[in-house]
Amino acid sequence: DSHLTRPRSCPNDGVHLRLINGEGFLQWFGYNEELAHLELVRATSQARKKLGLDENAIDVDDAKQAIGLWKGALIAPSQAGYASYNGDAYVEVYKTFERARLKSNAITFDDFVPLAITMLNNDSRLRRQKTDGLKYIIVDEYQDVNLGQQMLIEILAGSGADLMVIGDDDQTIYEWRGARSDYILGEFQNTFANKPHRTYNLTHSFRFGYDIAQSSYNVILHNSNRLIKPVVSNDPASDSQVTLITDKDRPGDSANRQLAEEILGLVKNKGVKPPDIRVLARTYAQLDSFSTELMIKEIPFKVIGRVPFYDGGECKALLDYVRVAYRLQHVPNRDIADRFVNIANKPSRYLARRDVQRMLSTGRESGLTLGVLLYNTTQDARAFPYERQRDRLEDLTSVLEDIRRRLDSKEPVLAGPLLESLEQEVGLQQHYENYYGRGEASLTRMEAIRTLIAYAHQVKLDWKDFIAHIENFDTTLGRPEQEWIKMMTIHRAKGLEFDYVIIPNCIEGFMPVIGSNDDPTYDTQHPRRTPKAAEWIESERRLFYVSTTRAKKELFIGAPKLAETSGKRQGAARNSSRFLEELELEPTQAVGTELRRAARGERNRLVEVCRQFSTYHHIITPVKEIYIRKLHLPNLVGRLARVVLSGAARVFGYRQKYASPFERAATVPRSGERDKPDDSGEIWDHMGKGQGRIRNWYEDDKDDLPF
Repeated sequence: DSHLTRPRSCPNDGVHLRLINGEGFLQWFGYNEELAHLELVRATSQARKKLGLDENAIDVDDAKQAIGLWKGALIAPSQAGYASYNGDAYVEVYKTFERARLKSNAITFDDFVPLAITMLNNDSRLRRQKTDGLKYIIVDEYQDVNLGQQMLIEILAGSGADLMVIGDDDQTIYEWRGARSDYILGEFQNTFANKPHRTYNLTHSFRFGYDIAQSSYNVILHNSNRLIKPVVSNDPASDSQVTLITDKDRPGDSANRQLAEEILGLVKNKGVKPPDIRVLARTYAQLDSFSTELMIKEIPFKVIGRVPFYDGGECKALLDYVRVAYRLQHVPNRDIADRFVNIANKPSRYLARRDVQRMLSTGRESGLTLGVLLYNTTQDARAFPYERQRDRLEDLTSVLEDIRRRLDSKEPVLAGPLLESLEQEVGLQQHYENYYGRGEASLTRMEAIRTLIAYAHQVKLDWKDFIAHIENFDTTLGRPEQEWIKMMTIHRAKGLEFDYVIIPNCIEGFMPVIGSNDDPTYDTQHPRRTPKAAEWIESERRLFYVSTTRAKKELFIGAPKLAETSGKRQGAARNSSRFLEELELEPTQAVGTELRRAARGERNRLVEVCRQFSTYHHIITPVKEIYIRKLHLPNLVGRLARVVLSGAARVFGYRQKYASPFERAATVPRSGERDKPDDSGEIWDHMGKGQGRIRNWYEDDKDDLPF
């Protein structure tokens, strides 16, 4: 059962570690991973200078991910391609980084598989030594292999070893790092066609009961590129609930607040230990507003893999506007200078960092206050080479002076209204959308800003007290780890299980994230060598499926209320997720209640309920064909056998309106360059009705263009 296995960091770890450990390489991974990061930063800087690009042209994190994808697909720097804006720059970073790595005789984690393959292919004696004695090979989490890992498996198996792979194509959630479900769905049989095959479908889970099993199955059924298989609870008598909590009509009764109260109830009233509760999210943006509810209710928590939202760069930038404005009449010491540099190009004002730092250094040496320094600089044509830069600096100065005047008011200045008006004036959210495009990267940053402002309104503190509160807040409240409520992304939770799982802010745009699932890296000599990634909606649906199947006893989901009228749209940013409709909770819970009663030997209406929902073939068929065999009740078996499914299965339809499953989200490349729309290719929608077009569309913003 794939729900019982835990993922390994990389298939075949043991083999390539044994091969490589004896080779005397300098390790740039584990405790020494920082060495690789520093070298990548140097390579990025060198590539920018070589190609004459500005500081924001190459994102270090994007470069790191691209290098990992290239190496995972066994693409050498000389063959690397990057199908996105500034693609040549990312290729140049790869080349520069690899030259430095080879010169240092170092390896990163991404080098394990390529290096192992190279060693085995180039040394026939070594290959025989490592493969001839192999009789059996077992590969776990096979749905997560990429091209390089697949090739290593082929080399090791050769023609002698028997090979068993275990995985679940519905849990292929690492496509962003090269994993492809194609290998488990069909490529395995084609690649190893020299031996007989046998497939075992492990459909029963020992983790959860009927409601979680069936509702999760209802969702994943909407994916077309998958192996058809039911999801069945091994114990239909066990309790496992799916609780959907929506925003109420009364002010203050938000779903997040109710979820926080559920946590308090579980811990204080039911004696549940915090480690048995896990909050999961598709993106960190989902966790931000929920974090504020825990902060207000003084529930200790920890976000795994990320600093709290208020410590993120975007929130620091908004608060730095206030900090800098308050100190306009001070000589710019190091602290003021660092904070001014932080806001100078948020949003982009095309002020080169070296020019800004030179200006601040001049002010420090001359003893000029920041306000006087800014005024003098805007009047000096030599300070910045372009008049447009001086105009933008003058705009920034005006913003800071306006903030300073508000802070000097004799009346209390509350942080909430101050930050809200400041954000409207400078447009930080729009800045991040312009810079990162409309996807997860901008979504997370924009939501953090919205959350900070909303939290400031909630606590109603004076601006000084609020900044001090934020600077000193500890989300764990100084409690020991066993008392923390831990929150993490779904990617980090794969392979894990918890008694209680909470999914907050299950909102369209957060879950699923509307966007493209394309991998920008490719092999210029063999562009079709790696299988194509799944459509974004299928990949997002797998993530939701993984999140729901982490729960053992109860799954709590928080969301806005569903629209009552078919086709109604509540608002693009705050529509509840389409996956909530796909759960089909009403028929699932009705059948589940009676199934549990039957399994416990209690009086039940299972037969009547199955007749009532006979159009739901995918729900009633498992009861008639699988669950009934587990009940050992001959009387019920005969009566259920006589329940006839309706001639036509119910056609699923959404009550709310959503973006088309094949509609790509708009993406605005970083420095303003726009790609041409691509409306080529017709495909059928996932319900088999009608045709759609794939479209990329872009907005033009001339202010985002570089000099």
